[in-house]
Amino acid sequence: MNERFWDSNGNRRVSASAVAAIYNLHPFVPMDQCAAELLSEHPPAPSVPSAAMERGNRLEPFCMEWASDKLGVPYITPEEMFVAESKGGARMIATLDGFFEQGDIRKVLEIKTTTRPWEGELPDYWRIQGIQQAICADVQEITWAIFDPSMNLYLHTQFVSPAEQAEHISAYSIVTGKQIGRA
Repeated sequence: MNERFWDSNGNRRVSASAVAAIYNLHPFVPMDQCAAELLSEHPPAPSVPSAAMERGNRLEPFCMEWASDKLGVPYITPEEMFVAESKGGARMIATLDGFFEQGDIRKVLEIKTTTRPWEGELPDYWRIQGIQQAICADVQEITWAIFDPSMNLYLHTQFVSPAEQAEHISAYSIVTGKQIGRA
């Protein structure tokens, strides 16, 4: 579990799921908590999964199979974390819900289960998560599979521009003091 926060050399990592805290846009991870974790000599204690986290963990395989069927793409859950490394040691990481790779084709699937109705627009903290996932997985789009209270699975494609990636890398670098480059 510690490899989510530090690499084997002790370099800090910020995960895609929490990175919106850097912008103070994460509803569940305050900016000061993120800063404290980056500055701490010890990794944060694992939190007890909330009801929402447990719901997501249980429904994720079902939603991935459903999205794979709808899209005709055989997504798998990768074992490895995807990393964008910096020259100075900091790293962005992303654990992907679904991934597909064949030749030069790479696709990422992010699954969300929510108690709020899907209204067709990603909340900021999801959008920022998608930008970091795109950087780490070296893709230009993230496909979102959103399972909401209507019991429907909605698909949404987030196109991530080079400008959005550069802006995110800059914000990440300011907070961590490390420049990011492709691994």
